[in-house]
Amino acid sequence: MKDARWLDHLSPWVALGSVISTGLFPPGQELLMALPLLGAAALEWRRADLERFRRLFELGALAVFLLMVFLRLELIPTVTLTLFMLSGVRLALPRELPQRRQILLMGFLLFLTTGITNADPSFLAWALAWTLVASLLFLEQSWGQSALFRRGPGPPPPLRRALVWTLGATLLAIPFFLVLPRVALGLRPFAGVGSVASLRAGFSDVLDLGLPGGPIGSSGAVMLRIRPMSDPSPRTLEMYRQTFGLLRGMALESVHGNRWNATSSEFGGSLANLGEEFGPAEEAEILFYPDPLGVIPRPYSPMAFPDLPPNLFRGAPGGALAWFLPPRRTLPARVQFLPMKTLPMLRGGTRRMRGPRRADLLQTEAIHEPVRQWSLRQVPEDLPPVQLANRLSTILQGYRYTLENPSGGSPNPLEDFLERSRAGHCEYFASALAIALRTRGVPSRVVNGFRLGAWNGAGGYFLVTQNEAHSWVEYWDATVEAWRIADPTPGSPPSSLGEGSAFGALTRWADALQFHWDRHVVRFSDEDQMAGTEWIRTRLGLLRLRLLGQGWNLALFGALLLFLAAGLYGASRRRRKAPAPNSLPSPGGLKPLKPLLRRTRKTAPPGPGETLRRWFHRLGELRPERREALQVLLREAEAVHYGDGSEERLRPLAAEEARHWKS
Repeated sequence: MKDARWLDHLSPWVALGSVISTGLFPPGQELLMALPLLGAAALEWRRADLERFRRLFELGALAVFLLMVFLRLELIPTVTLTLFMLSGVRLALPRELPQRRQILLMGFLLFLTTGITNADPSFLAWALAWTLVASLLFLEQSWGQSALFRRGPGPPPPLRRALVWTLGATLLAIPFFLVLPRVALGLRPFAGVGSVASLRAGFSDVLDLGLPGGPIGSSGAVMLRIRPMSDPSPRTLEMYRQTFGLLRGMALESVHGNRWNATSSEFGGSLANLGEEFGPAEEAEILFYPDPLGVIPRPYSPMAFPDLPPNLFRGAPGGALAWFLPPRRTLPARVQFLPMKTLPMLRGGTRRMRGPRRADLLQTEAIHEPVRQWSLRQVPEDLPPVQLANRLSTILQGYRYTLENPSGGSPNPLEDFLERSRAGHCEYFASALAIALRTRGVPSRVVNGFRLGAWNGAGGYFLVTQNEAHSWVEYWDATVEAWRIADPTPGSPPSSLGEGSAFGALTRWADALQFHWDRHVVRFSDEDQMAGTEWIRTRLGLLRLRLLGQGWNLALFGALLLFLAAGLYGASRRRRKAPAPNSLPSPGGLKPLKPLLRRTRKTAPPGPGETLRRWFHRLGELRPERREALQVLLREAEAVHYGDGSEERLRPLAAEEARHWKS
């Protein structure tokens, strides 16, 4: 092929696309992966011969690998960057068939690292693309190798067959998918775990306002999908918004400067077997997605997992509920909960706030003095805890919510937030209110969790992503000996499903596709396989009973089997009788020669497996006076067979020669 050298670039580029689609690597690492491929493409375009620099390229690749090891990058990023670098080096240097196969192998390894860490539906598209590219490369390389043993120029490779092979591989993979068990390898890396230091939206077990400034990036990683089990009427959806409006993760009680940490093990909320004493319970299906922290976001309402054993759960710092072993793949669970109609009070755990416990929840430092001064200016009266929290929350809700983090680089971020920028994300609002309440003698703490996400009507569920991660405040009300909730953050972040736009509709449908993929593909488990096998076995048993009960049906079925067996036997005999394939042309393989074949069918018919050249030689021995004309006709026929001739020139020559032969 004229541009066969460019086919070698397809494999690593498809692998790069699949790697980027996973979102596992930061943009800087993705750029480093693309640079070797871009450089190799530029050199290919200029047709540069860099054979004399081969050793320099190899030493450079080794030096970069040692640098990554010295910097102690994680295993998967190191391996992935190394394979992309080696692919770029191999593409930049002159290559023969062994080197081309090496590039294909490295592309396969890169694609494999994506395949074992990704269960998104987008992976199916990349898998099909990879299968198509690999088929093209194998076909082109094998065709070029076999062309070395042919005489004359050969036809171009039938690259269209790659589409058929891809479709066949896909159809073949379906039964294997249904039969083979689901294996979760747990090799998916998580970047920025347990900290907001990555400056990405998301749930964290700390709150640190002292990080460097800069906008907080979006993170659409799915945490939960909550699907009502009953009819999602407007009344039902409103009840879900009230009950699951705030999903509690963990409480952060210890503050040092601008950083909050989870220290208490006090378990808040209820995880109980709901019975009649709790009143009528509602049911929902929640899909929990893999999360490195393993914390289970849950509503303030009592909640139970009737189908899951208790040993799956454990208590975690900050009164959190966590998985004993975090799931490696999507985990569906049926939950029972009590609907909420009013803002709850968190009872249980500590019943009285005395001694060291109260001192810990009132602890502040000198850096927090500006917050106390601000609260006294805003609300100078000595009010009860509920009124004080409501007044301060109302004032803070007049500030502006933003992810631009305008106070992030200040020496005292909270002071800058309250006095200058008056804009920030939810951590600023929650931290300011909690510290203000502490300085006024009200025990308080920050809570990290999630807001309930948008309703996706296309899929029939509420979506909760890392973009819905949220912080609010719990403060102690001694009059009722319970924790109350205050959320001083104004408004709500934009919906991740883009309500009210054409792009939003497309986003909702795409997310619904992801949801059904998780429910019906990723969740396809051993139980589903056994149920499917039992269904097939039952249907076959019923069919057998019906056939045995009706003799004519059994006879018809047997006749059909005999007919199919006879057809297969006849086809196999025809294949055995057919001449073996030969790279040399045969007389019957060219339609323009049919007039001559008809005229010679009695005097000199072609023998089994006889080649075109051998047949013409035999005709020349029978009619020596036609030998020269037969040689001209032979050359033209071979030219047509090998792709350089024209049937328009061959047809009149064959007809003219046929007139000199008698049948």
